[in-house]
Amino acid sequence: MSSDGGNDAGCADGRCASSGGGSSGGDDGVFLPDEPGAPGGPGAPGGPGDPGTTDPGDACASLSVGFGRTVPNVLLLVDRSGSMRDPLQGEDDRGGVQRWTAVRNALVDPASGLVSTLESQVNFGLTMYTTPRDDDRGATCPWLLEVPIAANNYDAIVDAYQPEEMDRDDGGNTPTGQSIEAVIPRLTGLDSAQFPGPKVLVLATDGEPNSCQRRRGSSGVDERGRAASLEAVQHAFESGITVYVISVGDEVGIEHLHELANAGQGLPLDDPTPRYYPANDVSQLESAFQSIIGNVVRECAFTLEGRVQGDGSAGTVLIDGAPVVLNDPDGWRLNGPSEVEFVGAACETVKSGDHDISITFPCDEVVPVPR
Repeated sequence: MSSDGGNDAGCADGRCASSGGGSSGGDDGVFLPDEPGAPGGPGAPGGPGDPGTTDPGDACASLSVGFGRTVPNVLLLVDRSGSMRDPLQGEDDRGGVQRWTAVRNALVDPASGLVSTLESQVNFGLTMYTTPRDDDRGATCPWLLEVPIAANNYDAIVDAYQPEEMDRDDGGNTPTGQSIEAVIPRLTGLDSAQFPGPKVLVLATDGEPNSCQRRRGSSGVDERGRAASLEAVQHAFESGITVYVISVGDEVGIEHLHELANAGQGLPLDDPTPRYYPANDVSQLESAFQSIIGNVVRECAFTLEGRVQGDGSAGTVLIDGAPVVLNDPDGWRLNGPSEVEFVGAACETVKSGDHDISITFPCDEVVPVPR
């Protein structure tokens, strides 16, 4: 099969099959032990109906596991409080690029936007958050405008992310913590069969977090709002969601951003390495989004159509027939029960063009997931 999960016969609709040289010998790469033609299946060597079979418990020796490139699920959580109307460059220059517009262009510009260029490689969703306007009496807080995560989602996202959305002088607040809590179920509730990839939340905010209880138009640091944001990010990570933080402008306290970014990756809050993304101009903003998605889209990671029961040491992984070593700096690793990732020289080989990749495990080490 082709390593790029692309157009060859073994990789249809983003699903890759094992090469014919493996134990499967088929065009699917995923076999249940009792399937006709499967290793140990009816009529297969060593299976029921084979004269040489004496012990049904020995029927299945190994399974060749199908796989496809890992597609991450990314929810973009964008602040739409009143301050997002301010210019990104030069607070005194009202003619500067509006923060709202700068973020929108970075995400959905038809030629260069993150979503428009990567929608085939990432399942994107969008949530925009603030507090309700005075004239929106039926709205609840946090007030969310949402586009659910989906494949090839550019059209739905660009339709929702309207340039004029910030034109009304609403002065909405920034209930970041409550908004994060509200969207966690959007990610944890994804169908694991349809969206098996990693879950990621990208927060883009320009102001100090507050809450739904804070009076509209209030300014300054809200310690309760900060605490709620930090607790929400920690909850997200504990729920299996990696959180990345972008500061749109320089109005959010550096210490708070530092803690949020560390919490979003499960690290000690006081870890000294800066992990938040400052974006004080358009170039920095675009680079921040690109860098984050660069970390998320891993060209050498593959989602298995099965769950490995052990530590992976019983598996056999081949590239063009040559064995690749588990946990070697130039080999492969098991990122959880359903993801194999090539690293070092093996990754460079996978990225260099079309290659035959075979992943095989003993039957008692993997639970296949039929299509």
